[in-house]
Parts: sequence; structure tokens; C-alpha cells
Amino acid sequence: MITLNRTEHPEYARERDSNAILNMDTPSFIRYKDERAKILRMDQIANEVQSMKNDMDDIKMLLQQLLDGKTNG
Repeated sequence: MITLNRTEHPEYARERDSNAILNMDTPSFIRYKDERAKILRMDQIANEVQSMKNDMDDIKMLLQQLLDGKTNG
């Protein structure tokens, strides 16, 4: 069983056994987690878009090589 000591800040409490400070503001923590998930998803999408751009550049280069080979050979 966790026993808590309240601090001078109502959104925090201190756990007696480990002396850890705990955030008791659940809505704030949920907002933080949601925002963090959005940021991670945006990073993932940006990486996927960059990968697609790189693939398109490779395809364009290969097509150009094919066209150059037909006109020169």
C-alpha cells in the first residue's frame, strides 16, 4: 500500500517509503501523454514522407537512365 505525504503544491505528493515525488494532476498527465503521442506520430509521418521522396528520386533517376540508354544506344 502506498502512503502519501501531501506537499505545499496540491498537484504533487511524496511517497513515504521511497520519498519519490508523484504528480497527482491526472488530467494534466493525460494531456501530456496525448501531446507526446501526437509529436511521435508527426515524426513518424515526416520520416515516411522523406522516405517516399527518396524513393521517387530513385525512380526518376532510373527512368532518366532508361531514356538516356534508348537515345544513345
